[in-house]
Amino acid sequence: MNKIVKKVAAITIKSHQNVNEFLAELCGWLLIVMAALLIMDLFFRSIQKPIQGLAVLSVFTMMIVIYLGLAHCEELDEHIKVSAFTHELPLKYQHIISIFNYILQGLIFGIALYSFGKNAVYSYLKDEAVSGTVPFLLWPVKFVIVIGLLFYWIQILINLIKKYQDLRS
Repeated sequence: MNKIVKKVAAITIKSHQNVNEFLAELCGWLLIVMAALLIMDLFFRSIQKPIQGLAVLSVFTMMIVIYLGLAHCEELDEHIKVSAFTHELPLKYQHIISIFNYILQGLIFGIALYSFGKNAVYSYLKDEAVSGTVPFLLWPVKFVIVIGLLFYWIQILINLIKKYQDLRS
C-alpha cells in the first residue's frame, strides 16, 4: 500500500510540475502581449488616435502574469529571501525553520486563497467592472488570480512535505 501511495504522490507532483511549467510559459507569452498593448497605446496616443482600454488591459495582463507565475517560482525556490541568519545554522535547524516557514506560508496563502475566491465569486455575481470609457469586467481576472494562488498554495504544500521528508532522512 505504501508503494502505491508513493507512486500516486510522484505522479501528482510531476503533473503539478507540468502545469507550473505550462503556466510559466504562458506568462512569458503574456509578457509579450502586455508589451505589445503598451506599445500600441503609446503609438496611438502619439498620433492623437487613442484606443480606449489598452492601458487597463495591460494592467490586467500584468496581474495575470504575476499570479500565474508564483507557483513555478516557488517550485524552483527563486523567491527573494533573507537567509543570512539561517545559512549559519546546522542543516537540521535549517530544515526545521523551513518547515515552520512553509506552515506559516500555507496558512497565510490558504486564507488569501479563500478570501480571493470569495471576492471573485462576489465580483461575478455583482458584475463588477472597472469604470471608464470602456468598462471591463473584473471577475475573469479575479478568477485567474484565484487559479494562480491555488497552484501556489499547492506548491507550498508540496515543498512542506519535501522539507519534512528531508528532515526525517
